[in-house]
Formats: sequence, C-alpha cells, structure tokens
Amino acid sequence: MYNAQLRYVAEQQKAGNAFALCPERTLPVGRVSHNRSNMRAAYDLGRKLATAKLPHIQEFLTQV
Repeated sequence: MYNAQLRYVAEQQKAGNAFALCPERTLPVGRVSHNRSNMRAAYDLGRKLATAKLPHIQEFLTQV
C-alpha cells in the first residue's frame, strides 16, 4: 500500500496536480520517536526545505 501511494504521488507531481516536499536526506527519526532533539532536527530540516522551496510552492499555487 505504501509503495502504491508513493507511485500515486509521483504520478500526480508529473501531471502537475501535486507539489511534494521531500527531504534530501534520511530524517533523523523513525516512525515512533520520543527523542526531542531528533524530532526537532527533523522539524528544522522540513522548515528549511519549505523555506527554500517557497517561491516554487507559491508558483505552483498560482497555477492551480
């Protein structure tokens, strides 16, 4: 099911129907984590990526 969902997202991106933010490296947390510093590091990576991609996100949203 997970792989099918990944394929669906990729197809929607190619069709121009979706914009996905994907980390460039593996996140420092697993599916379940109680380590606050690792969770904060994952959050910071996501925020940094979103900030860097913000012009692309805004462009995508104006086309939808």
